[in-house]
Amino acid sequence: MSFLARQKDNEPASRHLYMLDKSSLASTRQMRAFLEKIKPEDRVLVIGDTRQHQSVDAGRPFQQMQEAGMQTSKLDTVMRQKDPELLRAVQHLAANETEKGVGLLAEQGRVTQLASAPERITAIAKDYAAKPENTIIVSPDNKSRQQINEAVRGELLKTGTLAEDGRQFLTLSHRSDMTGPDRTWAGMYKPGDVVQYERGSFGVGRSSDGPTNRLRVELGDGSTVAYDPSASMA
Repeated sequence: MSFLARQKDNEPASRHLYMLDKSSLASTRQMRAFLEKIKPEDRVLVIGDTRQHQSVDAGRPFQQMQEAGMQTSKLDTVMRQKDPELLRAVQHLAANETEKGVGLLAEQGRVTQLASAPERITAIAKDYAAKPENTIIVSPDNKSRQQINEAVRGELLKTGTLAEDGRQFLTLSHRSDMTGPDRTWAGMYKPGDVVQYERGSFGVGRSSDGPTNRLRVELGDGSTVAYDPSASMA
């Protein structure tokens, strides 16, 4: 959370109301750090859904606080869907009646199934290129996301929506397979992994020694350092 990453508190001396959205994603460690950083006179409104994704790291404080008696208000009126037929399906899904909800979506012609992955990706790209306004593509994993992105870009090039003078940029992707405890083990780092530190500096992993838990990293100035990642997380 960006709030936790701030080095200094520049907020004026007054009471604050913090609204923590997607609270189910917060781990026990993050929630504790957040609550320790705010002032006693501050107030916190935690917002979320216990049935949504949980934290990658250990703990489920949002659910545990409710189970421990935290004052809770629930919203049971669906506001987003305005189409009455679509609203019926969404209400079933919200009530954990998945079979009924998906069945209604299929009856309404809102479900298309393509068993072949290449055909599915091509169809998604063509549909998006034909009507990109207010259209969102949801992908379950990084590999299919990259394939869909490439296919969509190809379709947009065909239609002239994108110009031909494209350029490639090197970007960093998050190692979503690593949890907080994983980051304390040198053996989890691969040569070439880019390590970002809290103060904004970067290093490139060159080697690791599992038995001694030592990670060797090359810094931006060309120098190398070796350290125990578990000590840096303490």
